[in-house]
Formats: sequence, structure tokens, C-alpha cells
Amino acid sequence: MLFSQDGSTLYVVIRNRHCIYKINYDTETRTFGVPEMFAGLWGESGYANGVGTGARFNWPGQPALDEDGNLYVPDKSNHCIRKITPQGEVSLYAGKGTEAGYKDGTPDRARFRDPEAVVFLSDGAMYVADRNNHCIRRVVVE
Repeated sequence: MLFSQDGSTLYVVIRNRHCIYKINYDTETRTFGVPEMFAGLWGESGYANGVGTGARFNWPGQPALDEDGNLYVPDKSNHCIRKITPQGEVSLYAGKGTEAGYKDGTPDRARFRDPEAVVFLSDGAMYVADRNNHCIRRVVVE
């Protein structure tokens, strides 16, 4: 789970069901709205870019948000990092969808083997817990 920076939206990644829900949160009343499917489709694994339920994931992991509200999700069994815009458009951000490997560098050159989690640090880089390469990886945008 991950809250947006302003605390008004909660993103819930359901790893073993291959989807991500979006839930509005009212900070004044401290109540949640009705969960909405944001990306992927319950129980449907695969690899596909697209909008909302047209996208497919295979074991999505712990996400991170950038300053523009884009959600970055490690797609573990697809060996890549996916980017989801606030409008729900899913695209490949880093790695090469469904191809495992090991390579540092820019998003188009990086390769992963079962990434679990991502985070952005103050240096502006994304750090990836790359499970089956047994390391923490740094992805830079130049």
C-alpha cells in the first residue's frame, strides 16, 4: 500500500491477483471511498501495456510515486518496472518486459530478475530491490 503525497489517495497492490486498486481518502473525515480498479485485472496475469484494466501485470510489487503523481511498480515475474500515470496509463519504464537479466543504467538499458520494490531517493534516482540478482539497483534518468 502507498498513500499519495497529499494523503488523498491510497494505492493497494494485490500481488497474487496481479492488479492495483485506487481508493480515495478524505483527510477531514478520515474515511475511505469505494475501492476502484486502477490497473490490471483481478486474477489475470500477463504482460500488456494499456489503460486501466487493459494492462496486465505478473506479480506487481511495492510501488513508489514521483513528484508528478506517476506510480512506478516493479512487475516481478515480468522482470521490469512499470509506470502508471495518474490517468491509469500503464507503460514500460525500465527493463525489457518479460526478459530477465542484470544490467545497470538508464531505464531502457537496465535489466532485472524479479524486482520486488522501488523507491526514489533525494538524488533523484530510482532504487530497485532486485531479488534474484541479490542486490539493490540504481536506475538513473539523464
